[in-house]
Amino acid sequence: MSNLLTEDHRKAFIEAALRRKGCLYCWPNEENKYSGKDLKGATYSNVYDCSGLVTSSLYEGTGGKIDHRTSWNAKKLMDNCAMVNDPKPGDLAFYGPSPAIVTHVMIYMGKSRKEGAVYGASGGDSTTTTPEKAAERDAKVKFHKNHLYRSDFLGFGRLVTNDD
Repeated sequence: MSNLLTEDHRKAFIEAALRRKGCLYCWPNEENKYSGKDLKGATYSNVYDCSGLVTSSLYEGTGGKIDHRTSWNAKKLMDNCAMVNDPKPGDLAFYGPSPAIVTHVMIYMGKSRKEGAVYGASGGDSTTTTPEKAAERDAKVKFHKNHLYRSDFLGFGRLVTNDD
């Protein structure tokens, strides 16, 4: 296995994610026709769920080389990572009740970052299906000071690929 992201892709992935700061969180469902992946035809644009932010930023940061916007949720992202104890900016932070049930993903930004150590679409849940509900709950793309801002932290992962 090897890293899926080159160092240039890693930097571009982080920059793409940072450009989405403040965008509202929206859980995808049939009613809002939001795929959660920043695709055309959605009822709302520039809204993200946690995995939608990650996959859209990966797509942009790799110039379209990595496109899992419609198929990778938090669990699928974790399944394609090597778990690491020494995260570096651009690695992913996973949350949920167990590794079999991953419910949330954030982007690790580094301990020394003034705004916070993890970044992503957070503050919403399966009932946050409109921009109005997101605004009421302060559900948006934002920083958190520490990766332990939730009690169900599972670990850090680095995206990898098989060299087969």
